[in-house]
Amino acid sequence: MEKYVHYKVSDFVEDESFVRWVNKEQLENDINWEEWLKTNPAKSDDVARAKELLGHIHFKDESIPEGLESNLWGNIDSAIKATERAQRTKSFNFRRLYIGAATAAAVILVLSAALFISSYDTIHSVSYAETDSIVLPDGSKVTINSVSSIKYDKNSWNEDRVVVLDGEGFFEVEKGSKFIVQTKNGNIEVLGTSFNVYSRNGNLHVLCKTGKVAVVFGDTNKVLLPSQGLSVNDGKPSFSSEVRAADERSNWISGIYQYKDENLSAVVEELERQLNYKIEIPATLREVKYSGSFNIKNGEETLSEVLWPLGYKFKIEDRTVYVRTEE
Repeated sequence: MEKYVHYKVSDFVEDESFVRWVNKEQLENDINWEEWLKTNPAKSDDVARAKELLGHIHFKDESIPEGLESNLWGNIDSAIKATERAQRTKSFNFRRLYIGAATAAAVILVLSAALFISSYDTIHSVSYAETDSIVLPDGSKVTINSVSSIKYDKNSWNEDRVVVLDGEGFFEVEKGSKFIVQTKNGNIEVLGTSFNVYSRNGNLHVLCKTGKVAVVFGDTNKVLLPSQGLSVNDGKPSFSSEVRAADERSNWISGIYQYKDENLSAVVEELERQLNYKIEIPATLREVKYSGSFNIKNGEETLSEVLWPLGYKFKIEDRTVYVRTEE
């Protein structure tokens, strides 16, 4: 697996094992990319870019009219070269991604994906057990949680204050023009305020700390005032008119995580991100409900804080935590 350390974005995108991992179609003998990324956090930016690109590519088992494929590839190559000259970024070798017969629409989608990614010239991402604070061009500040990333266009920032978030971040926005946080699960629009955004696994949680926040998802537009929150789980929104300070999701900045009737599997996912451990729990425990809080700054003791009250034991071997019920 030493070769992967030297991979660039284009290499990841062209690697069949990596593509299967992104598409959740891994074979038994494929590399465990989650484990590899934990031990190679320096590659998280390249992996994030490669996953983003692959997420915009969809193939269909249909034929392309004769002569159209070469013309499309010529247009793609020209567009990539133009972008490369303008922003000094390396082009991707999409030809090797084109496996089998794809429709013209699919090829055009590859082109739009390339231009979409290259339009953001600044990307910040953090790996497992890390957080980072970034000051944006206007002085606004965003703190991003473990296994999260943001991207924005520094050159057009004065015209469009737009940040794309994947994961979780706490924003402190300076007053000015409209500030937009885009996520896969919905957008958040503000003028000057502070708020927390969590966007993972199809779920969206937004908490307004100060000012006003407009959350846009689908046909819904909800304005939040201080201490109000909105969650979207499986496409179903729920509004909280007042969130107690002790229950605020934004407490993660201080290392504190609070849950109420949450599936243990979701809590375990957070522990994996924060502690950089792989946690194995029996399938029968995944939907066990957990209510409580823990401080991630306690390190390994955090595992006991969560599992001991539930009556579960665990052992750690090579950064893997094995959970079992008491005998």
